[in-house]
Amino acid sequence: MWYNNLDLEKRKVKDMTFLEKFEEIKKVADVDVTFKRDFAIQINLTDEDCHGAFYVEHRDGVLNVEPYDYNDRDAMMTISSDVLLKILTGKADPVATFLSGKFAIDGDVEAVLELKKIAEALKAEKKAAEKAEKEAKKAEEKAKKEAEKKAKAEAEAKKTEEKAKKEAEKKAPAKKAAEKAEVKVEVKEEKKAPVKKAAAKKATKKDDDKQMKLDI
Repeated sequence: MWYNNLDLEKRKVKDMTFLEKFEEIKKVADVDVTFKRDFAIQINLTDEDCHGAFYVEHRDGVLNVEPYDYNDRDAMMTISSDVLLKILTGKADPVATFLSGKFAIDGDVEAVLELKKIAEALKAEKKAAEKAEKEAKKAEEKAKKEAEKKAKAEAEAKKTEEKAKKEAEKKAPAKKAAEKAEVKVEVKEEKKAPVKKAAAKKATKKDDDKQMKLDI
C-alpha cells in the first residue's frame, strides 16, 4: 500500500499515541494480583488517535501485557482506552459498563471479568499504602513528641544547673570570707603557740620546784 509523506506522518503519530496509551495501561496492570483461572484476551482500542491491539494473558501465575494480536484467545474486547482504564482502576464496573454498550466482547465473558481482579488488587494496594503512610506518620509524631519531651527535660536540667551555679557564685564571697577568717585564726593560734608553750614549760618547772621542796 502506498502512503504519501503526510499519511506516513499521521500513521507515525497514531502509532506513537497507541504505544503511549498501551504503556499507560500496562503500568496500571502491573500489580500483584491472583486470578482464578488462566486466560488470554485481545483488546482493540477504538480511540480515534490511537487505533491498535494488544493482549492481556495470564498463564501459570504470570500476567503478560504485550502490544500484539493474540490468535488463540479466549475473548476479544473492543473498547476505548479511557473506559478500559476506568474498569482497570475500579472507577467503572465492567458489567454495568458492558450492559450500557460502552464496549463489546467477542468470546468468553467470564475471562474478561477476570480483569476486575486488577481493580481489586489496586484498591487493596492503595489501602495498604495509605495504612503504611498513616502508621509512618503516627510513628513520626510519636518520635517528635519524645524528642520534644527529651529537649524539655534537657532544658529543665540546664536551668537547674544554671540556678545551682548562680547560688554557688552568690555563696562564694561568704565562703571565701569564712576561709580567710579561719586562716587568720590559725595564724593567730600559731603566733600564740610559743607563748603558750613557754607558759606551759614555766608552769611545769614551777610544779617541779614545788614538788622538790616538798620532798626535802
